Amino acid sequence: MKRILFIVAVLLILAGCIKIQKIELTSNSSISVNKILNITNINNPIVISHRGASKDNPEHSFAGYNQAIAEGTKFIEQDLRISADNILYVNHDLNLLRTTGINLDISKSTSNQIEKVKLPNGENIHPLSEIFEYYKKNIFYVIETKYEAKINYNMENKLIELIKTYDLQDFVIVQSFSLESLMYIHEQNPEIQLMLLLKAQNQEELTAIIKNTPKYIKIICFDLSTVNYTLVNLVKKTSRIPMAYTIENQEDLKKIIKYRLEGIFTDDTKGSIKLLQKNMGYLALPDPIL
Repeated sequence: MKRILFIVAVLLILAGCIKIQKIELTSNSSISVNKILNITNINNPIVISHRGASKDNPEHSFAGYNQAIAEGTKFIEQDLRISADNILYVNHDLNLLRTTGINLDISKSTSNQIEKVKLPNGENIHPLSEIFEYYKKNIFYVIETKYEAKINYNMENKLIELIKTYDLQDFVIVQSFSLESLMYIHEQNPEIQLMLLLKAQNQEELTAIIKNTPKYIKIICFDLSTVNYTLVNLVKKTSRIPMAYTIENQEDLKKIIKYRLEGIFTDDTKGSIKLLQKNMGYLALPDPIL
């Protein structure tokens, strides 16, 4: 009887009826970004909450991050801006007008000025250090450096310093549209995982970028409008992870499934995970620290 049950179980696994988590953790174990990237595939894609649950909450707020985590993500995105007194803040736009109603450029303002500005729910514009202090090693951070940072690498240096201070090297992916920014970070700390963001460019341009991107950059993330089988397969042939931004609705998710991408930025964490579970066998990741 045991032999029969064993054979049935094997057949069910092969048929895809049983999903097996690929990492087993004990109560005192940790899981790193690198380990997750090693098991990432079409059946186990990465779901990154774009600026938190920003449909229902202010962008980059604790409320938005907490909702996204409750909805099933372990990856939260942070957009970096640097103040006039060299403090890293988490905000997509350089100016705070769109998100707060206050016309204030972060790069031209001191931390004392920025701290007086509130998000619509009353939260502060959070420094990255505050985000790190709040969540520690309980989530993974997907942090974007911005174009202006590549002039003197001040943003990158401050980021590397903070990652070291909070001992979060194994919990961070740094993303950027700037290849120079990513290359600089790799030079300073080769252990930090990197993601290259690609603009909406033509096929020839994207092909050249992918072929010339250093192999240590493990993730290539497309504008969803440019995704096709040829580009996705090219990324996979170079042993990297193809992802896309930004998933806003069910039609977008169908493209992810169609082109067999292995990760997404999404504005709808709950809906994205639900559809991926149904169509791609999405496996919920264990907590970073159990």
